[in-house]
Amino acid sequence: MHQCVVLFLVRVCVMIGVTVGMLVIVCMLVPNEPMKMRVSVSTPLLEDVKQSKAHEGCAGDAGKPDADAFAQGFEAVKIKVGRGSLEDDVKRIDAARAIAGKERRIMVDANQKFNLNEAVRRGRVYQQMGCFWFEEPLAPQDHAAFAELARELDIRIATGENEYTKYAYVDLIARHGVDVVQPDNRRSGGVTEWMEIGAIADGFGLELASHGGGPTNLNMLLAMPNAIYMETGSLKGDSSSVEKLRASGSAVLAPEMPGIGSELRPDYIQKFKA
Repeated sequence: MHQCVVLFLVRVCVMIGVTVGMLVIVCMLVPNEPMKMRVSVSTPLLEDVKQSKAHEGCAGDAGKPDADAFAQGFEAVKIKVGRGSLEDDVKRIDAARAIAGKERRIMVDANQKFNLNEAVRRGRVYQQMGCFWFEEPLAPQDHAAFAELARELDIRIATGENEYTKYAYVDLIARHGVDVVQPDNRRSGGVTEWMEIGAIADGFGLELASHGGGPTNLNMLLAMPNAIYMETGSLKGDSSSVEKLRASGSAVLAPEMPGIGSELRPDYIQKFKA
């Protein structure tokens, strides 16, 4: 039975002195070990601590949801930046580091928040704090700015979830504007286009991480030598597909059913059909 070694990632938010977190997962391929993938988890920046019971890590009990995630095997954290000041970002990263410890990775995601000057200014701080990558710092169409940002910073620039087809990736990659390519299975053009994007990135010696996850993305990533992460929902959540991602200790098992894992559960179709 194939296994994927697990690396978990939790986006952590610090608001009004409160640390809160939710779960989402990501997989990372283990070099020289075919069909093994580490996994990490991320979540959206929370607007209100009361939105979900999963956000119970508050005053006096900060970080409890995140500690639970790490107890499951998560070994990386991904946090939102750019909502407030740079000082706020630093507090958020420090909070994540306090929970994650030195041995786990921290990534930052700006969701296209910055212009070039601000991305350079903040990116220098993120890299000094040891963040693993700087995700979507700029508007996706500005490939020239991505290239300049990549020249200015040492931290990995991760982007691609809002690019369409391999031709957009070819331009971005040829300009040396990305270090970690992040295709979205729908926006990039489906499985065939996705696999071609992965091959193009590999030809340029670039790493790849998916935007989104589940069995379909996992099947594709396991066939890519340059894949390092898969973003998806917590393994504790309910899946819409017949094939479910399954964890075993610190590993997530590779899909076993025929096909690519996109078949929907009959009861799911029945529940949501028009």
